[in-house]
Amino acid sequence: DGARPVAFIVLSDDAHLSRERMTGPHKDELEESTPSDAALSAWCRERLSNYKVPDAFVRVEELPLTALGKIKRVALRSAADQALQDLQPISQREREDS
Repeated sequence: DGARPVAFIVLSDDAHLSRERMTGPHKDELEESTPSDAALSAWCRERLSNYKVPDAFVRVEELPLTALGKIKRVALRSAADQALQDLQPISQREREDS
C-alpha cells in the first residue's frame, strides 16, 4: 500500500500570494484568498514530480504543535485519512477529466 500525499494549508487573514513570485497559467486563480483544490493541484503539477503532487488539500486554522513547537504528525493523520476517504476513486476522476 503506497503512501498518498496530503497537503495541509494554513492561510491567515493577512496571507497573500505575491504576483512577483508566481508564474504560470493558474496565477490568477492562486491570487484568490483561498485557492481551489484544482488550482493548487495544477500549480503543484507544474513544479513537482508526479509522485509529490498532493492527492488532497486540507485547510486548517493552525497546525497542531507539541510543547516544543514541533508538528504533531499523529494528530494530522486522521484528518489526512478522512480527506483521502472523501476523494472520488482515482479511476472515476480520470474518466471525468477526459
